[in-house]
Order: sequence, then structure tokens, then C-alpha cells
Amino acid sequence: MKFITILCFFFVSLYTVGVVAGQDDSGDGKISFYNYQLDEVFDGTYRQNGKYDNKVLDQINHVMRSPDGKVSPISVKLIEILDKIQDHFNIDTIEIISGYRSPQYNKDLKTLGRTVAKESMHLKGMAADIHLDEITEQGMREYVISMNAGGVGFYPEYNFVHVDVGSQRSWGEANNSKRKLIGTEANPNNAWAAITDKNVYFKGDLINLEIKNISYESMRLTKNLWYEYFKKGKWAEHQPIEKNKQSVKIKPNDSVKIVWNPEGMPFGKYRIVVFTSKDFSVPPIISNEFYIKKTVTEQKGTEQLLRTFLLRDQFYYVQRYFISNRRF
Repeated sequence: MKFITILCFFFVSLYTVGVVAGQDDSGDGKISFYNYQLDEVFDGTYRQNGKYDNKVLDQINHVMRSPDGKVSPISVKLIEILDKIQDHFNIDTIEIISGYRSPQYNKDLKTLGRTVAKESMHLKGMAADIHLDEITEQGMREYVISMNAGGVGFYPEYNFVHVDVGSQRSWGEANNSKRKLIGTEANPNNAWAAITDKNVYFKGDLINLEIKNISYESMRLTKNLWYEYFKKGKWAEHQPIEKNKQSVKIKPNDSVKIVWNPEGMPFGKYRIVVFTSKDFSVPPIISNEFYIKKTVTEQKGTEQLLRTFLLRDQFYYVQRYFISNRRF
């Protein structure tokens, strides 16, 4: 009888793990968006005590509107799925690359040669192309597919994953190995270039930054560096990397390299700012954008970790019972 009780306890525990882990597609009712194309941020609670706040849903409709200004209701199921993704990965903000698209805007994209479906789910407010600064596109894609909630498209070359609430299906494009530099157009100093050796780093990686003189004459460089952290649509946080009052002379096409360990830096998107003069009178050098992302293990969401720990504990107690009673 005791043996049967133990087994019943174990299987009930398995069910409980599934419930605690959050097997449905709902999040906690709070969500943060940054619309990349419109440069707008939303941060709020759309569901509380089981009730939706229509005013907040209208705000979400607005921030996820078509780039041409047209607004349409966004599927509540889609909002819940996006909320679930944010909660699962424990991230700060979901970046919206594309939310609702008006018929005219979708037509314009097709005219420009973009691959868009004539009956796109974006036209119905039932799809979003999203990017997470802290998570790889591959990791996000695998998790969203596991939700079995709708369509999932994989676009690693453009750093986003398509999520919709249509039928369950998935597709993807090949990952173009050619590196793309993002953010270098924001560099206000056209005499210098600052480029990191990679676009994506993981825990334990060293960041190598090359500062190159791209002018036609020798110039002096004072290496005062800090990193800027992108949060909720703004380059908000500034931290020094190296402070050096001594300047060095750099010939045309020559460069200096800076190497540092990003240990302790939060996961997310960064760029480096280099001040070339002691008195900060010369415009700074702005590097390309790069990411510090979670590894596969770190990408596991909180409910996955909770599930692992609970299962481990239940297996331990059942195993101890078998051993103590020699039922093996």
C-alpha cells in the first residue's frame, strides 16, 4: 500500500510540475515593447485579476500599429504569447520589428521586393516579427515552436523571429554567414572607425575592439572608452572601460586594439564610445552595435528550471524508497 501511495505521489507531482511550469500560452499580464521602426516604447499591465484592460490594449494596438500610421486591433492571443515569451526568458523588453501592417503598406513592401505574403497574418493583427537582445534567434525559435501556439518563421539574417496565431507550422531562411555591421552609420567622427571582432558574445568570451585611423593623415588618439547599454529604446547606461590620458599617434590605416572581459555586464545590446581628445572637444567614435547573449543553458526559462528541480527532487525520493525497501 505504501508503495502505491509513493507512486501516486510521484505522478501527481509530475502533473503539478506541468501546472507550475505554465503549460498554457498566457503570461503574467505585464509586457514591455519597443517598436524598432517607430521608436516607441510600451510598458504596462494589460490583464489583472483575470480581466483585460481595454484602455491598455488600445495602447498596445497603437504601439504595434503599421509604419504608415494605420491602427488595427492586435490579437489578444498574440499579446499573451509575446508575454509568455518575455516571462519565459526573463527579459526586459520585446523589440517589435513588425506588428500590424495595413494592406497598402504590405503592398508597398512587395513592390520594394520584400518577401511578404499577400494574405499575411500581419494584415489581421495576428502576427509579430520580434527580436530579443538577450536571446539568440535560434533559441527563441525553438521555444516558440515548443509552445505549439501558431506559426513560427526563422530569419537569422535579419535578427528576428516571426510569431503568429494561425495554424501550427514553421519555416525558416538559411543563416547568411556574411557579417553585417549595425550602428556604424551613427558614428559622428568620420576620421576613425571602431569595430568589434564579433556581433554576438557569450559568457566567457573576450571582446576585441579595433580603433582604426581611416583618414589620410596621422592623428593622435586618447583612449577614453565607455560602453553604452541599450534599454527600452534608449542608450541609457554608461560605464567606463578604459581611461588613458596619454595620447598615441596613429598613422593612416593603422589601428590600436583594446581587449577586455565583459564579465558582469548584463545581457543585451551594446556599443562602445571612444573619446579621442583629452578635453572631449572632438566628436567621439561610435562603434558598431553588438550583443552579449545568454548561452543555451542560460536561455532556459524560469519554468524550465523549476520543472527540472521539481522532477529531480521527486525522482530522488522515489529512488530512496526503492533502495530502502530493496524493490529493484
